[in-house]
Order: sequence, then C-alpha cells, then structure tokens
Amino acid sequence: MILGFTGTRDGMSRKQFGAITALLRETMPSEVHHGGCKGADSGFHVLARRLGIRIILHPSVITKHQVVFTADEVRPAEPYLVRNHNIVDEVEGLIACPAEKQEVLRSGTWATIRYARNKGVPVNVIFP
Repeated sequence: MILGFTGTRDGMSRKQFGAITALLRETMPSEVHHGGCKGADSGFHVLARRLGIRIILHPSVITKHQVVFTADEVRPAEPYLVRNHNIVDEVEGLIACPAEKQEVLRSGTWATIRYARNKGVPVNVIFP
C-alpha cells in the first residue's frame, strides 16, 4: 500500500503521534509521500524512516517552512496546492493530522483532506 500524509506545521499531539505510530506499524506501507514541512511532516518522516519505509518527498516552491530530509525520492518543487494534490494523486490512502477538531476552510491540511475525499481516496483523519 502507498500512503500519503498531510498535517499541521504546528506539529502533532501525543495522541496523533501514537496513532500514526500504530497505524504505520499495522499497515507497513511500501512507501509514503509527504510535503517535507516542519511540524507534523517532520514527525511522520522520522517514524517512517525508523520503520524502514520508502519515503517520497513532495517539496514546495515556498521554502520558508521546508525541512531538509533524506528521502528515497524527491519530486519537483510545486506551489502548496499543486504539491498537495500531487501527493493525493499518487497514493492509495491519506493520513491527516489537522490542528483542529473540526473542518476549517482556510487550511492546507483540510483542503488536502477535501481533495482526497472528492477523488475517492480513503482518508484517515487523526484528530488532536
């Protein structure tokens, strides 16, 4: 299985981190895709790397929030919206760790969740 990840730049709660750890151990995806930003992406990257999962990075052209990661493959940098759509387009399921407990309109994480749902990609939202 190929999984994508989207999450807040504020990082994950302990509950979210624990749930993602269990989910990755249970599913052991063949590869994961994420955007390489500070915060939740960083925690997700570390977990995937520890488990030996292949990592595909989708950086943004806006480097302000990017973190330098060692990845198995790096896609060309794109604007946030395009990058997030590309992640969804390449995966079979999406894990999302939003900062909020309800949907928000002006949020990249929630926009990615909505895009995945509209495309019929299964989404596992892990609330804080």
